[in-house]
Amino acid sequence: MMKNKKKIYLLFFLMLMCFLLVWTMRPVQIVYVSKLYYGHRDIVVDHFPLTDQGKIKWFMKHKDSLYKKYNIDPSFLSGIVIWDVGRGFVADDEDGDLYCFDGMKASARCIDKNVFLRINYGKGEIQSFEMESGEVRYEITTEGNIEKSIK
Repeated sequence: MMKNKKKIYLLFFLMLMCFLLVWTMRPVQIVYVSKLYYGHRDIVVDHFPLTDQGKIKWFMKHKDSLYKKYNIDPSFLSGIVIWDVGRGFVADDEDGDLYCFDGMKASARCIDKNVFLRINYGKGEIQSFEMESGEVRYEITTEGNIEKSIK
């Protein structure tokens, strides 16, 4: 009886690990990219990496293709905010719990206020990365390394 329980737990654990592996290997999908607004761009994504390092690594790997595809000139940027699409775009709400994109023509133009990553620019270069909580920040050193600093 005890051996069967162990086998069931092991099978469940292996299935869970397989599910998590498949889940984390799904590619990031870019859902919306805003126009330049006072040096700021918004990017709404689905299935962003879970870890701080994964988020930064994804952005650094894809920044040049994002710049090219969405006509983003880093010299005009003060920042990029990467948002979670969450439950998707919905219509405006009265209580202000949503972030709405004024540049969208559709009535469903708002998402839940869930920031994955903020990328801060200065003089056309990435200066730092801030995680969604705003408490953890990664600074770019003069040597080009990325170092963690806590606010």
